[in-house]
Amino acid sequence: MEGFDELVSAQQGLILWSQGLEILKRRGMQRRVRDGALVKEHHGLYRVAGVPITDRLVLYGAALVCDGVGSMGAAAYFHGFDTFDVFRPVVTTTEACASRTIKLFGRDVTVHRTNCLPAEHQGVFFGVPMTTPARTMCDLSRRFDARSLGKLIDDASRRKLLTLPDVAECRDDLRARGRRRTTVLDEVLEARGLGYDPGESAPELKIRTWLEDAGIAPEVQVEVVVAGKPRRIDLAYVADQVAVEYQGLDTHGNPTAVIEDSQRTTELQLAGWLIVFVTKATGRQKTIQMVREALEQRGRRLSP
Repeated sequence: MEGFDELVSAQQGLILWSQGLEILKRRGMQRRVRDGALVKEHHGLYRVAGVPITDRLVLYGAALVCDGVGSMGAAAYFHGFDTFDVFRPVVTTTEACASRTIKLFGRDVTVHRTNCLPAEHQGVFFGVPMTTPARTMCDLSRRFDARSLGKLIDDASRRKLLTLPDVAECRDDLRARGRRRTTVLDEVLEARGLGYDPGESAPELKIRTWLEDAGIAPEVQVEVVVAGKPRRIDLAYVADQVAVEYQGLDTHGNPTAVIEDSQRTTELQLAGWLIVFVTKATGRQKTIQMVREALEQRGRRLSP
């Protein structure tokens, strides 16, 4: 019984018939099913009576039934990828699948088959076997154009969910094993480079994208020393000593932050920096216009 309790506890309250046979033998499993202690949920899959049916349970059950891992949008949901705020169960397996969809706990579960699912692309997250953030991103890349995928990767990278080297390594693994084309992913990674810094906030990333699209790409998270102190600038044109800062109430609205930001801004200005502040209300065109004017004031010649 001790082995049985440990197993179902580790598996979210689920057990395969084949697993139960090894611990309880056939009579033991049959008795628990007959007594209502185990509830049959799918061919070969049983749930301990009383265990609530949650999103995690659905995904874990599908992974057990298909001998696979949670993946695609389901993994993106649990990893916390931007825009993936609705749970849709998906599993990926290397086993032959009789169907692309199975019914489990009253939910339709999508099943993907792959010939490439190495151990380094898998893990246990939130107690459920699923693909790593990097593998999840690679799997999702086929659904996006380069711009949309880039925004998704930038957000995940900024929130420390993955790194560009992780994604690049996973992409190389898939390509080496004859996996599908990775054209869009290649474009995104090539544009960023492995040293790419996605910035500290979503608004900052949006401003950076505006300026890059306008042909005046800034440097990101630049560290300078002013008044003997190290200071970091969100977006900067170092040679021109022009800084672009996003001013948001969410991060700059408390008294301590206001005092610190005021001192930092004054020190930068005294050191010769021209600072362009952008707020939520500034907008794309105005932001580009202000930055262009600042650069031109510093003597840079910009094309119309």
